[in-house]
Amino acid sequence: MFLIMAVFGAMFLTDYQKHGTVLLVLILLYVLAFAIGMGPIFWLFSAEIFLTRLRGYGSSMPATGNWTADLLGSISFLTLAASIGLSFTFWIYGFFALVSVIVVYRLAPGTRARPLEAIEDYGRRDRSWEPAAEAKPGTR
Repeated sequence: MFLIMAVFGAMFLTDYQKHGTVLLVLILLYVLAFAIGMGPIFWLFSAEIFLTRLRGYGSSMPATGNWTADLLGSISFLTLAASIGLSFTFWIYGFFALVSVIVVYRLAPGTRARPLEAIEDYGRRDRSWEPAAEAKPGTR
């Protein structure tokens, strides 16, 4: 997603009105990348990570964060575009997309091939996996 934002920024430095088809394809690629990448992260992790007894409250926090980030992005776009230009606006959003990928990669635990009980134990064990709950390579 951040690469698409970087290309958006570069496109808006040029005569972007001549490249409408390219911009449309980039927008479609961005929506596709978001839908299969960062979009479902909030919803998937909130259903997996929180202990069963806290899942209702825990799910509200990522949902609130998601909607707040959407609101801030929507509110700030026109102001940023008018003050610093479209190129820099897209580069700033691309930077935040890159930061979000790094944060998720570094902080989100891998839950692949782990039962919900093992994921709950991870939360109880101060963010450490029990050796018996380690996922086996090559399994899903």
